[in-house]
Amino acid sequence: MLRNFLAAALRNLKRNRFYAMVSVACIAVGLAATFLAVAYLDHLHSYNRWIAGYRQVYGISLSYTLPGLAPLDLETTPLDIASWAEANVHGVIETARIAKRRPVVRHGDVEGFEEIGWADSSLFRVLPMPAYSGDLQHALDRPDSVVLTRTLARKYFGTEDAVGKTLEIDRKHPMVVRAVLEDLPPNTRITGDGAVGMFGAASAAYSPMSLARGEWSTFSFLHVEPAVTKEQLDAGLSRYSLKGSSVKVQLRAVPLDRLVYSRDRQAVVYAMPLLAGLVLLISCMNFVNLTTARSIHRSTEVGVRKAAGAGRGALVAQFMGEALILSAVGMLIALSLCELALPVARTLLDAPMTFEYWRNPTLIAAIVAITVLTALLSGFYPAVLLSRLNPASILNGGRSRTGQSRGLRQALVIFQFAMLASLVVSVIVAGQQIDHLLKKTQRFDGEHMLLIHHASCRRAFLDELRTLPGVAGAACSQSAPINVVTNNAAAKRADGTRRSFEVVRIDAGFLELFGFRPLAGRFFRADQPADITAPESTAVKRVVISATAVREFGFESAEAAIGREPFPGSGTPMEIIGVVDDFRIGRFAEPMYSTVYVAEPSRTQLLCVRLEGEHLPETLDRIDELWLRLGDPRPINRQFLSESIEFMHRSIVRQRWIFSAFAVLAVSLAIVGLLGLASSAAEERRLEIGVRKAFGAGTSAIVRLILWQFTKLAAAAGVIGCLIALPLMRRWLEGFEDRIELQPWMFAGACVLILGVAVATVLGHSLLMARARPITALRNE
Repeated sequence: MLRNFLAAALRNLKRNRFYAMVSVACIAVGLAATFLAVAYLDHLHSYNRWIAGYRQVYGISLSYTLPGLAPLDLETTPLDIASWAEANVHGVIETARIAKRRPVVRHGDVEGFEEIGWADSSLFRVLPMPAYSGDLQHALDRPDSVVLTRTLARKYFGTEDAVGKTLEIDRKHPMVVRAVLEDLPPNTRITGDGAVGMFGAASAAYSPMSLARGEWSTFSFLHVEPAVTKEQLDAGLSRYSLKGSSVKVQLRAVPLDRLVYSRDRQAVVYAMPLLAGLVLLISCMNFVNLTTARSIHRSTEVGVRKAAGAGRGALVAQFMGEALILSAVGMLIALSLCELALPVARTLLDAPMTFEYWRNPTLIAAIVAITVLTALLSGFYPAVLLSRLNPASILNGGRSRTGQSRGLRQALVIFQFAMLASLVVSVIVAGQQIDHLLKKTQRFDGEHMLLIHHASCRRAFLDELRTLPGVAGAACSQSAPINVVTNNAAAKRADGTRRSFEVVRIDAGFLELFGFRPLAGRFFRADQPADITAPESTAVKRVVISATAVREFGFESAEAAIGREPFPGSGTPMEIIGVVDDFRIGRFAEPMYSTVYVAEPSRTQLLCVRLEGEHLPETLDRIDELWLRLGDPRPINRQFLSESIEFMHRSIVRQRWIFSAFAVLAVSLAIVGLLGLASSAAEERRLEIGVRKAFGAGTSAIVRLILWQFTKLAAAAGVIGCLIALPLMRRWLEGFEDRIELQPWMFAGACVLILGVAVATVLGHSLLMARARPITALRNE
């Protein structure tokens, strides 16, 4: 019997090649999108699981609230959190800390910037890692110790046998290699974004922990007893507080294999399976629509088989077998599509994911389960519908009842295009929001701006830099306008309330370099010695404040703030000499903070250079030569501001591209499915069209008749899709402090696009049917 079912299924597919190819194409695209989403989630689920005992290791995340501001989340903690947790939280066996820095590493003629994780000696007991050589357990016991991976060992020493050899840190601190690690796998994330290939002893006198620079930027880890749960750890960590501070802190334990789910990645993690599932659902709907639309052409086959004694169960099994065959063929094509799309997916998702399903039983099981589910979703209703046909009515020359299936097809078309309209609205809103943020909220001129990191800003170097051909200006600062190297502070206002603000240290000329003009007062001037704050000075600090600070500090206007002290009697006295417009300091999703700028060049570490835009390679070469002659002895570390902006906001841009990619897939599936459905519907109405033409109906009238059948469904779907997208987009926009307003044209544009797709898809086939000779349809009646 199984052989007969298979033979009948294959004969039917061969007889209806066009509809079979359309169905397979839709299923293949839907399965490919779903398989990539599963592979991405499987990749995320594998992070840090290669570490032995990962179930007993937790990281600590932190949420802190400054007076008058919303809570902010960090993956890092204060320096003392780990030792406090070890002493006060039940079930903690041992702790370890890592503070990342990127100094210059040198051995002989080989030199470069490397990300170093300065860590406690307990690190490799808390986070066991595979050793290539050396005693890893005690490798960081001595303060001059360093551990590096095999790749870095080959880079600096030309061999992996590097134990006992010496590296120089920042050209002045010798460190001895005590052990060599195996290269860490790509699914490793223990210190946020950016891989660490070298670990230094935190006990070194020049480590950030010893210099107290790891405050609030330390990754802390807990090794706990097997019976301890996350809830118990959270309860213990909740007792931590900053004594004598107005900052409220809340600590949370994060399982080691969950550290990959950072704030920037969570939206993608949630969106990927939903969008992939939506595309797969649209694929299944196309199959249902095409199969039910073609049911009249298989009615004779069903009537004959029922008359010969076949039961409904046997017919359902046959039609489900056809759906399973199509799904299996679609699965094979989908696997090939996944291999082709994998490089694009890696770039789009910023993840070194693989699709080696033959080595991963979990992926194999997921692929098989999704394929079978697709066959059930797409084949069950058509199988039940076809098996219910009445053989007596069919064999007596009657027609099968298609009213019920036609109503279902219309409902599925509406649902499909409603989801498509929602995706289109999402793409439009996301695009407008991102463009708004990139163009408007920066509020500074960052074109051709070069950033030189870890610059000491020597006056001789700075003065000669400004005279180089191709350099329009230069100034030093603590951070660029898009970085978050700032200092939080809080003080009492005259009315007794506390207000938080950011302190940014800059040099005279920095604000002018980025194209700002004072809203009131003036900016810092190099020829005014009182404007410049000397180290450890107790004199009145002259400051420039932001427009938001004017409101938060209680001044009536920008002009009213000039010459005033923002926090009388609170700490170091300050005098406001100017007000500048707000510009972005942190990520776009974060609020615009009150900012106080202080001219304190002795504490700056970033050199901002505006280039004229012509002959950029030659200008960069001149800057490099000047750096070698007058700059810091370390190699120059430079990048363009546009690159830094792109890196910081890659997550929100990634969301835009993901929405766009899935919208393109959905539109493509809708076009393919609607093309097949229009072909079947027009063939179903061929007799009606022949009669209408015989009674004088013209080509335009027939075209309008066929188009109206689909455009009314697309119009209804567009309205429904917009109603679905409205609350979803409002909620998404609430995650941005500076956001756009939803406009009617965004939803109208989506509806117009949906109607355009429907008309363009159906129009060609409608013209063919309208121009056909009526005798062709009527000669057999």
